[in-house]
Amino acid sequence: MWPHPEVLFHVNPRFRNNAFVINSWLKGSWGSEIACPLLFKAGRPFALQIVLTVDEFLISIDGCQVGSFQYRAAPHVIKALYIQGDVLIKEITINKSKVGKKS
Repeated sequence: MWPHPEVLFHVNPRFRNNAFVINSWLKGSWGSEIACPLLFKAGRPFALQIVLTVDEFLISIDGCQVGSFQYRAAPHVIKALYIQGDVLIKEITINKSKVGKKS
């Protein structure tokens, strides 16, 4: 896809490193990666939950919070979810609320 779209939140499991990295692609380049523990194995089911708070994405795997990622751009501009790779998705739930807005 060209031009490369802005990616506010990118999750990349790296099984060789036993970690997953979080990053963003903004203004034509990747930012600094943040590594989090990989609490799931290839080929086994797991539940990934991403919660958007006022300031950050919170990431949980199987109910255990494993990381957070401060917004590098306003989350209200998110328009799409893109999943790539050898994965079987059983359910995606999106709950819209006052994401990214301070009360």
